[in-house]
Amino acid sequence: VLVAQQDPEHYLAFTEQLWANQPDEGGAGLSDEEIAALAQQAGVDQGVVDQMPDRPLADWVVASTQYAMQEEGFGGTPRVRMALGDGELMAWQTWYQAYQDDSGQTMVYPGDLDLALANVQAGRSPDDAGGTTNSEDVPDPSLAEGREWTGTIKVADLGDITITLDGVNAPQAVANFVTLAKAGYYDNHSCHRLTTEGIWVVQCGSLTGDGTDTPGYTFGPLENVPSDDVYPRGTIAMARAQAQDSQGAQFFIVYQDSTISGGYTVFGHVTEGMDLIDQVAAAGVDPSSGSESDGPLLLPMLIESITVQ
Repeated sequence: VLVAQQDPEHYLAFTEQLWANQPDEGGAGLSDEEIAALAQQAGVDQGVVDQMPDRPLADWVVASTQYAMQEEGFGGTPRVRMALGDGELMAWQTWYQAYQDDSGQTMVYPGDLDLALANVQAGRSPDDAGGTTNSEDVPDPSLAEGREWTGTIKVADLGDITITLDGVNAPQAVANFVTLAKAGYYDNHSCHRLTTEGIWVVQCGSLTGDGTDTPGYTFGPLENVPSDDVYPRGTIAMARAQAQDSQGAQFFIVYQDSTISGGYTVFGHVTEGMDLIDQVAAAGVDPSSGSESDGPLLLPMLIESITVQ
């Protein structure tokens, strides 16, 4: 990060030195002194080299990824492998999700450093999402019973949506949804988001109505993610923030085949009632929100109850 920001003329040479001297997978890694020596060999200004040991571990990964994406025009989810100092985390492979925000600026979010370190200490691959450690508040995946569930979402003034839940391939998400549904968590709360361009979904499960709340916990890992990023009409998937273990209570229903990058847990499917969703989608986004394609529903979709069995 220092070289990229303060001595860009020598950035590529320094990067080549790091790659050429990167340890084998699981090796002891490069010390701060060795990294500084490589920087000197690459001609990096000594004042920059002297600052290197003081930079936090995460900064090296975040900034280098940002720089690479800006310089090379990477899109999607580039995978970055780096050797980092003092043997804390060597040959760390982690995912970064990039997307274009409303202004067209590329935003980059790093993987979970704490999770990566925990994985290494447990002998797992650093980027193993399966190493997610959930809190005791998260329903145990065994509650999904390794089976398919059926259910009904009752929507005020519109009718019923019949669903199936995949407790075999998404046990953690199904256990969570079943537990919340049986507790009445979703009852008498409206779906808060509709998208009508790029991706086509209705999102529900935010009790505050702004999509920022959780049921008091978040969980991982991602489960049953489509390998081609395609979510067919009728798919029910978990919504989340940037981190893979930021799933909570919110879910979305796809009403038109959508390609969605980044990975989202598919835990169910609508078997009857998509015509109800179509009505909501046809009404569009509430124009008072200031957006024509992503915002609150103009036609309310109030969930009266969700029953599962």
